[in-house]
Amino acid sequence: MHKYSEQLLLPYPHEGWATAYPYIPKQFKFEPSDTEYLYQANLQRQPQHWYYRTHEVTYTWNSNGYRASEWADVDWSSSWVIMGCSFVAGIGLAYEDTLGEQLSRILKEPVVNLGMGGSSIDVAMYNTARLIDKNIRPKGVIIVTPNLNRMTYWKEQSYVSLIPTNPAPDNYIDGAYRGWIRYEPNAELHGYLKLRGTISMWAAEGIQPHVAYIDKTYDPTHTIGLHLPPHQDFARDVDVVNGQTQGHFGRATQASWARALAEVIQNT
Repeated sequence: MHKYSEQLLLPYPHEGWATAYPYIPKQFKFEPSDTEYLYQANLQRQPQHWYYRTHEVTYTWNSNGYRASEWADVDWSSSWVIMGCSFVAGIGLAYEDTLGEQLSRILKEPVVNLGMGGSSIDVAMYNTARLIDKNIRPKGVIIVTPNLNRMTYWKEQSYVSLIPTNPAPDNYIDGAYRGWIRYEPNAELHGYLKLRGTISMWAAEGIQPHVAYIDKTYDPTHTIGLHLPPHQDFARDVDVVNGQTQGHFGRATQASWARALAEVIQNT
């Protein structure tokens, strides 16, 4: 059985962090997919008006590893929480350009960023259970659904985030995951059912989550939640691989997502 740590939510350690608990809040200029090497390359290949030539990105993480205030400083009952993967965490974006902060400015209410890079819907379900178990009831909940074929492999006191493009550090775990995603719709259907379960957990507490999908996220029914506008730009970690531009979505895209979510929230 996986054992909870002393942290409120699932610890998000980040690459290069010490593994000992408790974590010390740290600030970084770069993150695993938003590297200094890539930034220097982009200074050479991006146009002169590239936004990140003159605008800095820093990452400040709380002692649980999230891009948020320390939990003791959060007024949960007056705050929205937003769950999701690196798009919610805002990799490649300044904090003020993240989805949660842009949404907070529109709603004029605090939004707590629970985004975790590389995470699956398992993490949203895990953190939902932890918040409910601790009798924390936020004002509202937003789930930006990660790709449903992702998996979290639970160890006794740790976990491994599994996504199709990255091999697991353990061959046995990697083999299990490759079998899990080999045939559709196995992984996607399991992810969809976990999403339904997460929604039901919050609904049982009197909170109906707002669910949203990134345009490339698999949705087997197309009936739950909001399909977010397609991407318009890229964040600082924009890259070109085999002639294809890729990277996390940028501040303009996140602004369109914030407007779309705010419209749904305000009209509910």
